[in-house]
Amino acid sequence: MNIIDDFNEIMNYAHYRNWLPDWGVVKDIYQAFPESYSVLTPFA
Repeated sequence: MNIIDDFNEIMNYAHYRNWLPDWGVVKDIYQAFPESYSVLTPFA
């Protein structure tokens, strides 16, 4: 698995209204800035 697959797996189980939008933003930012992983995921 790669990190994008991991984000997709997390998003499959995330609560639609509470957490899914946040994970979508994290995934988009990570795709634009791959080095941001350690900064973003603790807050997601």
